[in-house]
Order: sequence, then C-alpha cells, then structure tokens
Amino acid sequence: MGTKKMAAQFNDAQDMETRRLLVRLTEDPKGLFQHIRSEAAAIILRVTYGYAINPHEPDPLMLLIDTMMDNFSKAFVPACWVVDSIPLLRFLPSWLPGMSFKTTAADWLRINHQANDVPYAFVQQQMQKSTHRPSYVSQQIEQSTRDGTLAMDRDVEDTIKWTASVMYGGGSDTTAGVISAFFQAMVMFPDVQAKAQREIDTVVGSSRLPELQDQDQLPYVSAVVKEALRWFPITPMGVSHVNEEEIEYAGFTIPKGSIIMPATWWFQNDPQVHANPSSFEPERFMAPRNEPDPAQTIFGHGRRVCPGRFLADMSLFLTLSRVLAVLDVRKAVDKSGQPIDAKLQFQPGMISRPAEFPFDIAVRSPSHARLVQDVASLLPKEAGDDTLLDLGTR
Repeated sequence: MGTKKMAAQFNDAQDMETRRLLVRLTEDPKGLFQHIRSEAAAIILRVTYGYAINPHEPDPLMLLIDTMMDNFSKAFVPACWVVDSIPLLRFLPSWLPGMSFKTTAADWLRINHQANDVPYAFVQQQMQKSTHRPSYVSQQIEQSTRDGTLAMDRDVEDTIKWTASVMYGGGSDTTAGVISAFFQAMVMFPDVQAKAQREIDTVVGSSRLPELQDQDQLPYVSAVVKEALRWFPITPMGVSHVNEEEIEYAGFTIPKGSIIMPATWWFQNDPQVHANPSSFEPERFMAPRNEPDPAQTIFGHGRRVCPGRFLADMSLFLTLSRVLAVLDVRKAVDKSGQPIDAKLQFQPGMISRPAEFPFDIAVRSPSHARLVQDVASLLPKEAGDDTLLDLGTR
C-alpha cells in the first residue's frame, strides 16, 4: 500500500464504491452520514480482505469492526480512565468499586480478537476454495506459502491480523471523517463548491464522471481535497511516538524514551503557516500562496507514516470530484424557508469526526440526473460476502 503503484491495484474497487455513493445520495440524501461510512468501509474492506460488504442492509463485519474502532478511539482519550492516573489500580480485582474499567477492557479485548479473527478466517476460507479476491491479507498469506504449505509462525500470523485491523481503522474512519468534513465545508462555503464545479464542467463536461487520470487537469479540485484534509484534522493529536535517543530541540532536552504526541491540529491551524486557518480556502495550496501541503504532517511521520496515504488520496479525489460533478450541497432550510447554519463541531476521540449537521443535497441538473441513472444501471449486482462469515470465530 505504501506506493502509488501498489495502491493502483485497487482502483476498480474505489471506482465502483464512489459510483455507489452517488447513487445512494441521489436516492436517499438524508442518509448521507451512513452512506459515507458505507463507502469508506467498502473500499478498505475490499482492499484489506477482498471482502464485499452487503450493499442492501447493515453489514455484520462492518458493524463489528466499527465497534472495535469506536472502543479504540474512546480508550485513547487522555485522562478518561482512572487507571491512567493511578496505574496501581490494574492489580486490584474487578469486583471492587471503581474497577469497572477492567470489565470494560475485557469486553473490548474480546471484540478486538473477534474483529481480527473473523475477516482473517474469511480470507483463509476463500483462498482454500480459490475464490478469493486479491487483497492485503491474501498477498501476505501467499508470500508465506511454500510449495502449497503455509509456512508462518503464530507471531507472523498475528502481525498480519493486527496490521489488517489497523489498515481498516486508519483507512475507513479517517476517510469517512474527511468526506464528512468536505460536505460540511460545501454547506458553509458555497463559493468554493461553485468554483470547483466550474472547473469540472470545463475539463470533464457533464456526460461522464471525473476519473483519476483527470486529476492533473483539475488543480482546484485537487486543492479542495488538500483543504479538506487540513481544515478538519481527523487525528488532532496524531499517534504517540517514542524517541530512540536524547535530542535537543528549540532549547529543550527531550530524554530518550519520551512519549511524543504530534499536535496535528495545530500544524494545520498555525496562522504563521496557514493564513486565516478557520476558513476553507483551497487557493492556499495554489500559486501565488503555495502554503505547505497538509499531507506532510496529516499522514504521520518517519517510519510510522501511514502506508495507505496514496490509497486515501485516490479515494478522496474520486469521491469529492464526483460529488462536485453531479450534486449540489446546500444549507438546509427550516419550516419557514430560512437557511439553517451548519456549525462545525468536533466529536471527541483519537479519531475525530464532525458532528452531524443540517444540509440539503440535490442533483445539479436533468443531464446530471441522467448520468447518475446510467451509473446505477451499470453497477454490478453484488449480494455481499456477509453470509460467508463465521461470526463465532475467536
């Protein structure tokens, strides 16, 4: 996943799911937030496990992993758990008053194991029948197979399982959060939407959807993608790192073994770097302003940089450009016809998302409606792989 070439293996999955999103938004615009989560989950589950979600009803694997990720985000809230402040409490029995965190931890650990084991077992089952789709997990298993025999120890297998789970969390929740922030920005900054649509109309027209190969000819739309990443940092405090040696920085001595939290939100909102940071201004990434690309900090640092950053860039460009191409995202109106302001609010957690906001979505024109109808008619009729899961797997 760490290169553009590797990410390009999954272009077809991204293309199909972004098309499905457009159809769903046209048929059921009020379901925006669920549609966003379904699109992001469908792409990353296809990439990670070769798994097709149920397109017609809530998918059990998606729900299971979403539960794990919600728990994960809650677990990382600083000072949320009393044991963080008093570590000795972890040695006390769970039946004592105030020890409920131990029961919670045990329940969440069980969910973690199930979320790791169930999709991994699905891939193994499909590979045994030679019906699997290429995926991260299937590729890792194939690399560990010698003369038809699986040659990996338990540690390697566990590493594949856990890295696959991290891929889902890093790819689904974060992508869904950025897309949600984009929709809110279009409600709050309609001039940006209009300018992006004019560029798409000029370059692409209204008879087809934007494709990945159009990206270089759509510089303003590409800047919209960058601004969506910057305007609403999905991991406001990043992921903790431990420095391997003592360093001096800005007059401070940082001892070896120190835990360092990157202030990702501030990196994107420092007025010395990004002028008027609370405003959604894609022009900041174009000449003559040329402000720093948020991808330099938003996807992590050093050896821990997100390996799915190229996949995310492709997915976001396809989704945002296609939404802009065929849909108008506007302020909702109240019963008296007055527009309702959409205030930007952050949901707490290690992975943050915008709180739900009022909106209105409509197809831009009759010709765009016909385009979406054509897209819908060409979508494959998949039933999903949920019936193949063994949800009792531990």
